[in-house]
Amino acid sequence: MAEGAARLIQQQNWGAARDHLNKAIETASDSVELLLQRAEVHRQLGDRENVLADTGKALKVDGKHMGALTTRGTAYYEMDEFDLAQRHFRQGLKLDPEHKQCKAAYRKIKQMENIAKAAEQELNSGQLTEALDSYSKGAKVDPSQQLFAGKMNLGRCKVLLRLQRFKEAIDACSDVMTIPEDRYLRVL
Repeated sequence: MAEGAARLIQQQNWGAARDHLNKAIETASDSVELLLQRAEVHRQLGDRENVLADTGKALKVDGKHMGALTTRGTAYYEMDEFDLAQRHFRQGLKLDPEHKQCKAAYRKIKQMENIAKAAEQELNSGQLTEALDSYSKGAKVDPSQQLFAGKMNLGRCKVLLRLQRFKEAIDACSDVMTIPEDRYLRVL
């Protein structure tokens, strides 16, 4: 059963892989590896809540499993829950201080937070050119992180309006609109 799921994962047939893994987990509910495979399938399907459920079950079986901590941290990161993501990456780094994925993710989140904080401070103190640079830099750190990039683009929009660079402001505001509609309020 698990071999069939692995083949389907390799083929990127996520729905069928999930079905195979569901059946396999019915007979081996404490299998951390099966739970993590299914969590990855859920991640590929955009189902972050089930990623959290499966990694939570895996961590109950083995609270020090690096794959579970990393996958769970990544899911929280993708949900724009940076504090929870960092907690899992930090826990992973306590177990393995040189774990490349945890280290890189932890540093990226810190970088994003530092850029956002600097941009906000610069905006509030009237350093508009510096704020624009910081917001622009922040929007490029991880464009796949839609909510963070949206917040940075909204900041760019505000600064450009204050600088009376209206054409550029329209473009920056348009970049905010690439965020899925159900997530707008998280940006504002």
